[in-house]
Amino acid sequence: MRSKSDKKKSLVPRLRFPEFREAGAWEKKRLGTQGGFLTPLSGKSAKDFDTGDAKFIPYMNVFSNTFTDIQDLRSVIITDDESQNAVAKGDVFFTVSSETPEEAGMSSVLLGDVDRCYLNSFCALFRFDDHLSPNLIFLGYLLRSRSVRCHLSRGAQGATRYNISKLVFKELEFRVSNIVPPYIFG
Repeated sequence: MRSKSDKKKSLVPRLRFPEFREAGAWEKKRLGTQGGFLTPLSGKSAKDFDTGDAKFIPYMNVFSNTFTDIQDLRSVIITDDESQNAVAKGDVFFTVSSETPEEAGMSSVLLGDVDRCYLNSFCALFRFDDHLSPNLIFLGYLLRSRSVRCHLSRGAQGATRYNISKLVFKELEFRVSNIVPPYIFG
């Protein structure tokens, strides 16, 4: 069994590149301590979709793409009196339901801003707090990595449909270096 000091040392990579030499140990973080979940589209009926001048990100865009494909958006009606959460650069989208546990919790990262765009209601919308967002390219690949996929698959529950609670996403651990810009590793 490893001692606490051995575990702490394991957070310091063996191979040190020049920009990491003074970085010291890396910190373990949980996704839930770095931001929060916002409500995706709500209060919509079938007649509101595929018409209107606002856009939304469909489920299959999130499921299929590490990085959200902004060419694959659909139309939705959003009126001025509605309170909906528009997506923003750096947002992370997760599928919360699928037919198998291995396919639940797929993620997609939004790399740019899209005006008047929203997320479909079958996905979860996570937004990092100011100054806590890691490198978006690396984040996209991390969230599709084997270790993250295993964590999310184990958290999926169901029989014919598998669902993941937001608590499972919030408990997702990753490591953060103390250099700027932050680099993260799962």
